Amino acid sequence: MIASVSVGTSSTSVLPPATGYAYKFVAIGNNGSTTAYLKLTPDATAVTASNGIPLAAGQVLICDQDAQKELFDAGVTAVVASGSTTLSVQAY
Repeated sequence: MIASVSVGTSSTSVLPPATGYAYKFVAIGNNGSTTAYLKLTPDATAVTASNGIPLAAGQVLICDQDAQKELFDAGVTAVVASGSTTLSVQAY
């Protein structure tokens, strides 16, 4: 999966839950100028600027699957506090 996802002030799915197997590799890059906040989504709690993992403009989050099977079975959502940003997502 390779995608470009626009993220605004409402919780947005940027990586859908895995089906059949966990993702082996995930990279999420913030191509915009606004900090995005990420959250794994195994529960119904929406991501917010106060509970999400900050991903500043120009930063990339990269994880491989050595010990994170449960981590990327869940999928990822993102939000910004104001405005919008674009996240690049690569997963397989």
